[in-house]
Amino acid sequence: MPKSLQCIDLQPNPARRDGGGSRRLWSERNTGCRPGWPVGLTLLVLLATLLAVPGETLGQDETFVGPPIPDAVRKKLAERAASREALASARLKDLPADDRVAPLKAPLLDRSHVESVFRSAESWVKAGRVDVASAPHVPVSGVLAVRVTLRWLGKTMGAGESYPISERPEQVSDLTMLTGSAIRQALESTRKMLIERHKRAKEQGLRVTEKPLGLDRVGPLMLVDIQVAHGVEAVRVTENKDDLAVMDHFAPGYHGLRLSHLNNRQGKPAWMWPATAIASNIKPHSQLIRLLAEIGEDHEAIKAIGRAGGPKFERFEVIHMVRPSRDLPRTVLTRGHELIPPQPFNGTDIAGMSNSLAKHVIRRFREDGSMAGTYLPTADRFEPENAEMADVAMAVYALARYSKAFASADASGPNASAMFKAQQTVRRGVRFIISHLRDPNARPNAAAASLLLMAIVESPELVDQKADRDWLINELLSRQAQNGAFLGGRGAQSPPLNNRTQALVLAALATAYGPTADARIARAFDGGSKWLWAQVDPLVLIEATPWLSIAELRMRKHAAPDGDAAANEQWEAKVKGFRSLLGAMRSRQVRATPSVGPGDVIGGFDLTSRTVDTPPRPDWRTSESLILLSQSLRESALKDDKQQVSRLLQCGLAARFLAQLMMEPSACYYVRSVTDAQGGIREMLWRNELHIEPSAMGLIALSELHETLGGLERP
Repeated sequence: MPKSLQCIDLQPNPARRDGGGSRRLWSERNTGCRPGWPVGLTLLVLLATLLAVPGETLGQDETFVGPPIPDAVRKKLAERAASREALASARLKDLPADDRVAPLKAPLLDRSHVESVFRSAESWVKAGRVDVASAPHVPVSGVLAVRVTLRWLGKTMGAGESYPISERPEQVSDLTMLTGSAIRQALESTRKMLIERHKRAKEQGLRVTEKPLGLDRVGPLMLVDIQVAHGVEAVRVTENKDDLAVMDHFAPGYHGLRLSHLNNRQGKPAWMWPATAIASNIKPHSQLIRLLAEIGEDHEAIKAIGRAGGPKFERFEVIHMVRPSRDLPRTVLTRGHELIPPQPFNGTDIAGMSNSLAKHVIRRFREDGSMAGTYLPTADRFEPENAEMADVAMAVYALARYSKAFASADASGPNASAMFKAQQTVRRGVRFIISHLRDPNARPNAAAASLLLMAIVESPELVDQKADRDWLINELLSRQAQNGAFLGGRGAQSPPLNNRTQALVLAALATAYGPTADARIARAFDGGSKWLWAQVDPLVLIEATPWLSIAELRMRKHAAPDGDAAANEQWEAKVKGFRSLLGAMRSRQVRATPSVGPGDVIGGFDLTSRTVDTPPRPDWRTSESLILLSQSLRESALKDDKQQVSRLLQCGLAARFLAQLMMEPSACYYVRSVTDAQGGIREMLWRNELHIEPSAMGLIALSELHETLGGLERP
C-alpha cells in the first residue's frame, strides 16, 4: 500500500453541490503530507483495494451489504490520530463522531437514483404488484423516507410511505426496496378504495360490474408520484417577540415538515410532505396545525413549536419526481413546478407567456360575457360559481390591453386566432358588464366602471361604444365628494373608496381625458389626485400602484400645465415620490438563490419586511411592481440612462418569476381539469387557487412590458 494513502482525509461535505443540484458525498483535503502520488490516483488505488475485499455481514441496523474498510487502512487511519486511543480493532461505525472517517459504502442520494427506481415503480404499478427481486438495487446514503402517491385522472387512488431502519448519515439504504415497500402500501390502499367504491355504488342502486375493478385493470391507468426525503434539519426558534416566528423558518411547499415530542413520548413523529401539501393546497399555518393534531397536541401548542421544551420541529427537502400525464415524460418538480432557469426573459419569452395567459383568461368567459369564479384545482370546482363584477371587468381590460399591445405583431401570425378570440371576448364582456352597471337596482361599482371605461377607450375595435364611454365617465364623476375623494355609494354620506380603487378611478379618468379633452375630467382628476396624495406617505402608496402611476403619467402627457409654477412643483413632488417607491421596490427583488429555500423565487419582489435568513415569499403582486418598473424605462419623468440596463434586466427577471407562478402541464399532476388550470397565475408559489386578478394583472404587466421593449428597439 503506498504511503501517500496516509495523507488522504475524506470528509463529508454537504455544502457542495454538483451541476445537477445534488450534494456531493466527499471532498478531498490535504493534511500536510509529504509529496506522494497524485490524490486522484491515490483514490483509485484505495477504491480498488476496497472493491477487491469480500463484503462483510453488517449489523441489523444496516440495510445494505457492501465492502468493508480493510484492516490495514483502518490501522493507518488510527495511527494518524495522535491523541486518540488505539482503534485497530474497532469497527469504523463505532468510532466517536469527531474521529469517524466518512464511509465509502454508497453515494449520497441524487436525482439519478430516483430516476432508476421510478422506472421500476412504473412497471410495478402497471402490473399491479411489486417485484423487487427482478429490479436493480439502488444503494444510497442520506435517505430519510420515501412517499409514493398513485393517481388516476388527477385523483389520488392510494399512497404509501417507507422509512430506513436508521437515519444516521452513514446509513446505507436500498432505494429500490424502500420504494417497493411504499408502492405495496399504495397498491393495497388502491385495492381497498376500489372495493369500497364498488360497494357504495351497489348500495346506491347504480349499474356496476359484478366485481370491483382489479389492480390489473387500474394499474396501467395510474400515474406514479414519488417523493424521496433527505437533508433533514432541526429548527430551533429563539425569537420571543412573535408567537408564530416558526413560520419564518421554512419555505412552504419546498420544505417537508416533521414534528415530534421530545424524547418521543407520544410515539411516531408526524410528517407533512411538501408536494402532497401543494396538491392538497394546505396552507403553511394549517400544515402546522395538522402536525400538532397528529401528535395529540392542541392548536395552541403552535406557539411552542421548535422552542425549548416544545415539540421538536424539523424541516427536510425532497426529490420529487412524477409523470404529470401519460403523454409527458417523467419530471423533477420543485415546489410542484419545473424550476425555470434563473435568467431574465426576452421578448420572445414574454410574447409566449402572454399568449398562454390570454388563452387562460379567455377560457374563463362564458358565451354571455359572464365568468366563472376562482378555480380550485384540488377540488376541481369554481368558487364562487360566478365571478365578481370587478373581476370580470379586470379580465376584460387585460384582454383589451393584450389585444392593443400585440395586435401588430400577431395580426397574421400563429396567434392571430387567439387575438381574434380576445377581441370577441372583450366585446361580449363589455356588453355583460355595462348591462349590469346600468341596472338602477345594482349597487355602484367604481372598480368595474373604471376598468370597463379603460377597456373601451383603449380598444380600437370598440370605437362604436362612445355612448357607453360617456355614460361611464358621468357615472364616475357623480361619485366625487367636494373634498375630491371618490365615494363608494351614491349618497354624500357614503364612505370614500379605498386608496387602491381611488387610484383606479383616476387612471380611468386620465385614460378617458385623452380622446375627450373634457374639462370636467381634468377638474375631477386634480381634486382626486390631491386628496389621495395627502392620505399617506409616498412609500406607503405601494397599495395604490400601479394604477396611480398610470393615472399621473397619462394625465401629465395629456394635460401638462403650461407655465403653472404651482402645478409643476406638485408634479415634481409626485415624481420624487414615484422615484422613492421605485427604488424601494427594486431593492426588494430577489436576484439570486436565497440562503434558505429554492431559486424559484428569483425575479419576484418580496415586499414584506423579513430578515436575510428568512425564505423570501414574493407573490403575484410582482406584476404590479413590473408595471412601474416598465414605465421607468420609457417615461421621461422616471427614466435614468445610467440604470436602463439594470432596470431592463430586472424586468426580465420579474417576467421569469411570473412564469414560475403559471400553471403549466407538468404542474398539473394532481389536477382533474387541466384545461381550466393551464396558463393561470397563482397567488403564491405554494398555493394553487386560480383567482382572476393575478392572471389579469399578469397579462396587463406583460403587455406593458411588451410595448416598452418595442419602444426601446425603435431608434
